[in-house]
Amino acid sequence: MRHLLKIAVLLTTTLHSISVSANEYAQDDESYLQFLNEEVSYYCYSELENLILSSNYPPAVKYKKSSDRVSMDASYQDENILEIGIIDSCSDYLPGEQLQRPIGTLSYLLRSNTLWTTDSDGRKLKQLAFDKKLGEQYQNCIKREQFCSQRREQIGSEFFSPKSDAWVVVGEKKAYFHSAPTPECKSNINFVIPNDKVKVFNQLANSMIDDEENEYVFVSYGRARGWLNVESVSKPEDIYYKLEEPSKGNYRVKEKRLYFYEDPALACEKPGQPYVIEGDSVWLFSAQEFPGFAYASYTNPNTGTFTTGWLRINGLEKE
Repeated sequence: MRHLLKIAVLLTTTLHSISVSANEYAQDDESYLQFLNEEVSYYCYSELENLILSSNYPPAVKYKKSSDRVSMDASYQDENILEIGIIDSCSDYLPGEQLQRPIGTLSYLLRSNTLWTTDSDGRKLKQLAFDKKLGEQYQNCIKREQFCSQRREQIGSEFFSPKSDAWVVVGEKKAYFHSAPTPECKSNINFVIPNDKVKVFNQLANSMIDDEENEYVFVSYGRARGWLNVESVSKPEDIYYKLEEPSKGNYRVKEKRLYFYEDPALACEKPGQPYVIEGDSVWLFSAQEFPGFAYASYTNPNTGTFTTGWLRINGLEKE
């Protein structure tokens, strides 16, 4: 999935400011709060990401081209205000805590569709510029998920055993993710493209649309997960040979320095991090399982030190 940002959105109060259709949530505050905590936080993260990254907030400008490094810890303080802590995912954890120090805080006001910098007490300091249409997209996503969360419960899924969990996107167009296995829940911004490798889980769902059966599989691409129509992916027996690119075997480093990463989703570079240099020979264990990366090993010919981790594919060439 393109343009992803790891976002943990913890919504802690109801959101009456959004105009919604009359359904179970409108009459049940507790159910609506649970919906915000469990559904919106996951399925609307990309919309919130795009909103923040479109702003003139300095950290957003700095990390726009490497947005995987940024996470957001956000919570609704009342029915209108969403407070957002911006965190550099590569920063060190606070001493004795499983937390990372925020590099800044923001407030997003739904009623006015405005974004503000805030101080440690939540007081608004400065209004920021951002693409207002992206704020509307975020709010529309919340409305859409009220329907889609119910569809997920109604449709359900069954288990199946794929011969391989590595499938390839086929066709000539983008394949959009769905938050529920039904056409109405298609994302407007999250997609994969032909030849992308996705990991297929053992979940299969069918939905009937105009007496026509639509089949979906649950997949992941990088750190993102969602439903794809089975017609947009090819089963492993049909494309197995394509999954061998890049193949297992020896590769040569073609960059001056190429770092090993423990987590390719973050690709954090820190002091003392192991790396290989131009001309070194590494062994790739598998095909490209995470977009842009492959798991590899390197044995230092002088010291015998054995190192494993994720390397960027574009820094390697076949020997």
